[in-house]
Amino acid sequence: MSQRRDIVKTLIDNLMLIDGTASPFGGYVFKTSVHENVYRGFKPLEEINDFPSIYVVPGAETRDYNSGVLGNIKINSLLPVMLRCYIYDEEDELVNEHINNITQDIEHII
Repeated sequence: MSQRRDIVKTLIDNLMLIDGTASPFGGYVFKTSVHENVYRGFKPLEEINDFPSIYVVPGAETRDYNSGVLGNIKINSLLPVMLRCYIYDEEDELVNEHINNITQDIEHII
């Protein structure tokens, strides 16, 4: 498996820990439970039935080659990852609250 796939898999595995209980990383209680609805790739809203859901969409990796002293080459890689979170509630006020809650949970995981 490539490092790129490993990074995305690790991110997905960690996001699946968002289950409404205490965080295994200590000192934080998740406000949301995603019920393991974390997936790799993109899915349009019309095809989503489970809420909340998180879709992890990796972008194109870029590399920067920097030659150093004595011919050493330092390679920096950048892998942008987009997280698409789908939330549903019939009341608009609660949707904003759910968005804030899942955002805080994701920030804790990352």
